[in-house]
This record gives sequence, structure tokens and C-alpha cells, in this order.
Amino acid sequence: MKVFISWSGKTSGELAKIFRDWLPSVIQAVKPYYSTDDIAKGMRGNTVIAKELEQAGVGLICLTPDNLDAPWIMFEAGALSKKLDTSRVCPILFAGLETTDLKGPLVPFQAAKFNKEEIRKMLTMVNKELGEDALETKVLDSVFEKWWPDLEQRVESLLSEAPESAPRTVRNDRELLEEILTITRSMSTQVRLTASLQRHAARVREPGQPLIGSTEAIALASLLKEKGWTANSLRSVLEALSLPAPFIHNVLLPDVEEHPEQQMFPLK
Repeated sequence: MKVFISWSGKTSGELAKIFRDWLPSVIQAVKPYYSTDDIAKGMRGNTVIAKELEQAGVGLICLTPDNLDAPWIMFEAGALSKKLDTSRVCPILFAGLETTDLKGPLVPFQAAKFNKEEIRKMLTMVNKELGEDALETKVLDSVFEKWWPDLEQRVESLLSEAPESAPRTVRNDRELLEEILTITRSMSTQVRLTASLQRHAARVREPGQPLIGSTEAIALASLLKEKGWTANSLRSVLEALSLPAPFIHNVLLPDVEEHPEQQMFPLK
């Protein structure tokens, strides 16, 4: 199975190269594709990359603070979103990036921070897509444990030597809410939720006051869960909306949809 590795910029390109070399050591059945020329990959009519995008079974996107807005990242993310289900595309976040930093076509994907547990989950997703050729869980875990230190050392060494990135811009709650509105507008059955979000977005609120009410927050959480968002990504969104920590904890519980009345709080 082909794994398309998207990148843009020197550091991102080196990270993509590391993953291209490392992935087959863990799962031999995968065939990573990585374009070696940052200039050529931006040329109009690059049929090689277009072909690789079309044949990819999984997409990985190497994101750093320097390339979040890179046109080629946005192009490849958009192409992958049209070709693959969102659960089969994974942006990998390096150098302190958070899921709330994602923009545009990157937003729907389940991003993974570069740490042991989230990279393990990413590999589990890749392995699952192999179907009959997938490794048994115990085998995958064993091989991952063997090769993780190598990946961690190479990535950390590269990042420590990379030029210091410009300070990343932390997105404010208005920008985050607009991203959520964009998602909900695409779902015709969520008209009521969209209208509520728009209404609360226009309100003048005290610092720390929730942007939306508990009913809307539960509906939003359910909607994003259906789209495959991870608990960490969902937590980031709810925190950005200034929802109380106990409420967020309850929303992330498996039975939240069965007992929504227990999760309510007043919107001041």
C-alpha cells in the first residue's frame, strides 16, 4: 500500500524523509512516497505527484510552525481529503504545534502530535488499512517498540539543529469558532446548531464566559465524534470555547449522549 507523505519547507522535508525511511522498518508492506524536490513539487502540471496522490491509500502531512499556511501543503491536504476518508489522513504535528493551530483543509483530519503514543495510533491506522496484509497487534507493538527510539532520536536531533522558527500565532476563539461554523454549515441536519453558534459568536461576553451553551456544546461534540475527531482534538476545541473543565470531562465520557441532562450548565 502506498503512503503519501506531504511536506513543504526544509525542516518539514527532512522530517518527511525520516518517516519515508522509517515506516517500512516497522510495516514492510507500506510503500512511502516522498517528493525529494521542493521546487519541482510546486510546478504546475506535476503529473508524478498527481499520480501518487491518486494511488495513495494513506496520507501523512509533516507540519511545522513554518509551513502551516504553505500553499503546497494546502493543495495536497485538499487533494487527499477528496481522495481519502478523513480517518486515513494524519497530519503529524512537530515543534510544539497543537491541533488548534490547524487551518482550512487540515482541520477535519485527526492530527497526531509527535510523541510515542500518538505515533503508535497513527501506525495502527496505517496497519489497519492493509487489510489481510496487516500485522497482528502484538507483532506491530513489538516492532514499534524496537524502532521507536530510532525515530525519536532522529527527529529530536533534526529539530534541535533546525533554524529557530518564527513564534507561532495562537489562534483566538473567534477564529476557532469560525472553523467550527464552517464544519457545521456543511451538514444540512445541523441547521439549529449552526444558528446557535452564530448567535453566540455575535454576543459580547465576559472573559472566560463560554461561547456556547451546554446543549449546543453536546451537539457539537457528538457531531465531531462522528467525524472521527480524537479526544485530544475535541478537548482542544471545547477548551477554546471556554467551556468549564468538569463539563468537558463529562462530554468526553462514553455515556454523554445517553444522559445529556447530567451535563448541563447555565450560560451567563
